Amino acid sequence: MTLFDLVKTSLRYRPDYIIVGEIRGEEAYVLFQALATGHGGMSTMHADSLDYAIKRLTSPPMNISKIYLPLMNAWMHIERITITKGGKTKSVRRIRTVWELDDNGEYRVIAEWLPDDNVFLVDLNNSFLIEKIARKKGIGKGDVLREIERRRQFINLLLREGVTSYRAVASSIREYYKRVSYVKREVTSIEMLTILSRAKKATGVSAR
Repeated sequence: MTLFDLVKTSLRYRPDYIIVGEIRGEEAYVLFQALATGHGGMSTMHADSLDYAIKRLTSPPMNISKIYLPLMNAWMHIERITITKGGKTKSVRRIRTVWELDDNGEYRVIAEWLPDDNVFLVDLNNSFLIEKIARKKGIGKGDVLREIERRRQFINLLLREGVTSYRAVASSIREYYKRVSYVKREVTSIEMLTILSRAKKATGVSAR
């Protein structure tokens, strides 16, 4: 069974998300068709830049029409780089740039890594997707930005508490969505810890 067959078969199970490890052939067409019918999707591909990624997608054997490209509305460029720290040199992967693709086919830089300072420059105010999410949920853009910050804090809490196993992370996220996702009030650190405690108890596994 080929990757094309697997992607095609997955649609029979009405998935919320389809994640394809790497697209390189006709399975890309099936993935984009799935996105067009409302499924969420994620994938990777090899390319030197965003421009070359677009050229690969729109050329044989993938042959994705340019009108479908906005369906994959967030793009991330990961690059292998060499860094020197403490007199030692090593090769690592870094996210260099994050783009959004709006409905008009225009790309917006949302985040960019600054290698000299080893920091990310993030501009969510330039985000097309945040505006889209706000309209879909009938809330303000500020509400979405606050929710993003709250989720960042929750993920940092998981890291501090050593929650790294698949079951514990999945349970924690489910509890978060159930209890505090998009609530229009401040969520205290005690509430966050309570959510984490309930998730650990529900899974019956240790934090790690």
